[in-house]
Amino acid sequence: MKPFISIIILWLFPSGIFLLLFGLFYQWFDRKLLALLQNRVGPRWFQPLADTIKLLSKEEVIPDGVNSYLFIGLPLVALAGALTAALYVPIAGLAPTTDFQAT
Repeated sequence: MKPFISIIILWLFPSGIFLLLFGLFYQWFDRKLLALLQNRVGPRWFQPLADTIKLLSKEEVIPDGVNSYLFIGLPLVALAGALTAALYVPIAGLAPTTDFQAT
């Protein structure tokens, strides 16, 4: 039962939400900067969020002959790995959440 609770905590960890929102902000800033360099207006502030909602609302097509559990589950495992790696990175001058000290 303890590994299941650890997975739930990783999903609800505030740093993960921060990383996702910062990624959306960085995408907007990058697109806005490139638009300014090309003498265009660029996207509005909510465009990355609108793109994310559009992509999440699309139908998922699972190819024939694949294990559907692996096809759906492995991207979640990759996201959990990236969010776990973020636990060891100091963010905004704060100390890392955990370290590699032997207990």
